[in-house]
Amino acid sequence: MVRLSKSQSLAKAFLYANVVDMYRDVHVDFGKLDRIDIEVEKIKQYLLVENDVLVVRSSLKRDGIGQNSVVKNLTEPVFYDCHLIRIRPDTTKIVPDFLSYFWRSNKGKQDLINVQKPRL
Repeated sequence: MVRLSKSQSLAKAFLYANVVDMYRDVHVDFGKLDRIDIEVEKIKQYLLVENDVLVVRSSLKRDGIGQNSVVKNLTEPVFYDCHLIRIRPDTTKIVPDFLSYFWRSNKGKQDLINVQKPRL
C-alpha cells in the first residue's frame, strides 16, 4: 500500500486491487476491494483500464506466482498494488480471459514459474 505523509497531495478513497484479490476469481471482484488514498503523481502509473490482466509477480509460495485476474466492467477508477504486474493485452490479438484461464491452468502456471527469477 502507498504510505503518505500529511503534506502530500492525495486523491481520496479509490478502489485498490491487491495480491490477495487475485485468488478470488478470473475477474477482479470490485465489491471485495479495499479503498485507499493515493498520491496524485501515482494515479496515471497505477490506474487500471478495461481488459487489463493483473498477475502476481512473486509469492511466498512458489505456486502463487502467476495467479491473476482480468479487469472487467469498470464503474469507477481502480488502482493496483505494486506487487502485481499489469498486462495490457492487445485485444485484437488475444482475448484477456483466455490469457487468464491459460495462466491458471497447470501448463500456464508452470510456464510462469519457470521464468521467475530466484530470490536471493
